[in-house]
Amino acid sequence: MKKQNLIFAIAVTGIFFRHLAYCDMVFAQLNMLYTQTSNPSTSTDFAYAITSDTSGIYVVGYDNYSGNNRWYMEKRNLSTGVFIWSQISNSSVYADAALAITADTSGMYVAGYDQSPGPGNYQWRVEKTNLNTGALITSFGT
Repeated sequence: MKKQNLIFAIAVTGIFFRHLAYCDMVFAQLNMLYTQTSNPSTSTDFAYAITSDTSGIYVVGYDNYSGNNRWYMEKRNLSTGVFIWSQISNSSVYADAALAITADTSGMYVAGYDQSPGPGNYQWRVEKTNLNTGALITSFGT
């Protein structure tokens, strides 16, 4: 039988804000390996994208802190789902969200939008972060 791993994230509002699941898939049969939840703020939080490499699972979206949506990035252990690190990026005082992610050996690339020019003036933004710490790589794009 061909075996394939499947990683998915579900974003909902209510008690469980973000739900991360890692499954072992054999054709149409799913065997749940683990589930993890994360609630980084006391308000609405959404996971929009997920990717993985040999060192972990990366999830991006936004959290809402005091009415301000901020980019939220998280890394978890690939085998267990245990939390490794999180980073918040908040380039404006208005609604911002990380919507897409990919990773290679040099870093994690996150794309989304912010309102740095001002309220209602959305612009897209791409960041590169360190895979081990989540810290912004400031030399990216210069």
